[in-house]
Amino acid sequence: MLTRLTCLGSSINIKMRQIAIAALSIGLLWLALWPMPAALAQSAPADMDNGAATLTAQERQELEDLRTEKRFKQFIDQRIANSPEIQDRLELEVDRAFARTTTLLNIVLAILTLIPLLAALGVWLLRRSVVSELVSEVRTQLEKEVFTQLKQQKLDAIAEIEQLKKNSLKQVEQMVAEAQTVLDELKTQTAIANQEIELLKSQAASQLETMVTDAQEIKDQTIQELTNLLPVSTTDKLAPEVQPRVGNLTALLEGLKRAIPQISFSANDYLKQGNAFFFESRYDDAVDSYDRAIQLSPELYEAWFTKASTLMLLQRYEEAAQAYQFATQLKPSSYEAWAGQGAALLKAQHYADAIAALNQAIACKPEDYLAFFNRGNAYSSLDQLDLALADYDAALLLKPDFAKAHLQRGKLLQQRGHYKQAISDYEAVLKLDGKDAAEAWYNKGACLALQDEVETALTALENALTAAPGLNAQARVDPSFEAIRTTLRFHALMKEFPQSEN
Repeated sequence: MLTRLTCLGSSINIKMRQIAIAALSIGLLWLALWPMPAALAQSAPADMDNGAATLTAQERQELEDLRTEKRFKQFIDQRIANSPEIQDRLELEVDRAFARTTTLLNIVLAILTLIPLLAALGVWLLRRSVVSELVSEVRTQLEKEVFTQLKQQKLDAIAEIEQLKKNSLKQVEQMVAEAQTVLDELKTQTAIANQEIELLKSQAASQLETMVTDAQEIKDQTIQELTNLLPVSTTDKLAPEVQPRVGNLTALLEGLKRAIPQISFSANDYLKQGNAFFFESRYDDAVDSYDRAIQLSPELYEAWFTKASTLMLLQRYEEAAQAYQFATQLKPSSYEAWAGQGAALLKAQHYADAIAALNQAIACKPEDYLAFFNRGNAYSSLDQLDLALADYDAALLLKPDFAKAHLQRGKLLQQRGHYKQAISDYEAVLKLDGKDAAEAWYNKGACLALQDEVETALTALENALTAAPGLNAQARVDPSFEAIRTTLRFHALMKEFPQSEN
């Protein structure tokens, strides 16, 4: 292709040279024609002088005639010069003739001026035509060559693609064959692995089953031992010597459950575990175990009852009352469930509901003093003092040494102004229970002060402050001590037992 472009360039150069030569020829022709008239004018006299030497007789005669004519013209010119009128007419005719000649000369000059421009225009048009022709030829030739090359390249590319396809297909077939081989090996290995896994699963399942069976036996033995060690009811006390063993057994149960979750626990198992937690004072864990027992056996009365008792210790009285309610539904004749519900409702300050539950408890077991005592507290909270006193009397009739009933009845009697009877109950408390001694001394002192028994009242107050110095603040403002507040001994007691900062 480069060779063809070189040949086309050479052709263009030759054409350009031909155009330049043609233009130069036209210019030279014009320059040659331009001075021709002047040369003709100059060569005429010379020809005449040269011919004078060789004139014949006839020519001489003609020459003489010309001279005569010339002299005649001179004569005429002289006459014309001497005649202004003729001179004017001649000038007029000359001007007319010269005017026509000038116009013709101008036209000739204009034509001569345009000749180079027209020649240049012709050269330019010729050059443009030649260039266009050359460009067209070059383009056509290039298109042919490029098309040929592209066609060849297309064919080459197609051939390469076909070759690549063949090579790729071979490689793919080879890879597929290799992959199939690997896949077959993997299938074989997978089958072997599955067999091994199944074998391991079988062995593991067998071992796990053995472990679960062993753990289940250990769990059952542990539950049985707990059943033997624990009291029948959570209201009973656990012997101190068995407390460590109970702790070890509960820890063993927890460890087994964590290590082997497949161990199955029955509702009764969870109940026993909960009771063990209860006697270990692990009340939250006990509630959790009771809940698991209830999930497995919702009608298990013991689980509801012991859960309620545990919630009472956690001071979750509303939940305890609900649990007791379920227990009473499962076993309506249970005094313990009704009494427990009454106590829970009393703590939750649902006094009317507490009285209703305690009525059921008393109906189930009329000889139990605690139900009368709790119902008396409920009546007292509702300001039904007569009913409260009646229940306290009933409780003390069933259990005369019940110190809390003496204390509560003494408060009601003091509130009603029966100071001597109240003092009798407070003295009974002082004989029976040291826990409530401070309150009993304080209330006894108040009753004595209200009866103006100053010295005995001060002695009772001193005993109360000795047992509980915190009562100092209450004594300073209690109106019951108005009769003794101005005494020196009272002030001495206030100084001896100063008011607590808290």
